[in-house]
Amino acid sequence: MSPGVADEVRRVFGDVAEVAERLQRDRFAAPVHTLEVGDAEDPMVQASRRERARVVNAGIDGLAKLAEGREDDLDDRERLGLTAVILLEGRPAILIQDGDFRTPPHEWSHLTQCRDRVREVIARSGRVEVEGHLDYEWVGTASLVAPTTLMTNRHVAQEFCARHGRAWTFRQGMTSRIDFLRELGYDVRGVRDHGCDRAPR
Repeated sequence: MSPGVADEVRRVFGDVAEVAERLQRDRFAAPVHTLEVGDAEDPMVQASRRERARVVNAGIDGLAKLAEGREDDLDDRERLGLTAVILLEGRPAILIQDGDFRTPPHEWSHLTQCRDRVREVIARSGRVEVEGHLDYEWVGTASLVAPTTLMTNRHVAQEFCARHGRAWTFRQGMTSRIDFLRELGYDVRGVRDHGCDRAPR
């Protein structure tokens, strides 16, 4: 595990003591924020939740040590747990459903104060789906930033396009599209889809 995880915790959370106290207080009452996906009765889901709880609890123990200035006492189990806490609390994946987002974790609770603005962005964002890719059916997300312009990350575009000088072209045999309605619990294709018939600029 990277020896810089303690520094990353401080960078992401700032007040480590406050986070440690809150998560220690809530560890048995309310779990660290996670995306609850799958049948609760499924043995695999149950096993995954137990393992996740084990890792997160070790991270909470690690936070307590950091708050007490005992970074040198962190073991590998706690360092792994700290990484999990960063991902779940500090940089969470927040579930989008029915065009809205579920209650975010504590560190991101301020998002609820601008829910309407965030929902506007959600409505303009979708999943980039590809045909002809050897490994993936979808490669990331993109957002509508103008009536005929989508914006995505370079690493997403590189999955189905190639750059030649200053121009981008689709890789041979590949096409892409964006699905604005693909989300958990809503798996209808073709509704409000925008086909991508031009490569990124």
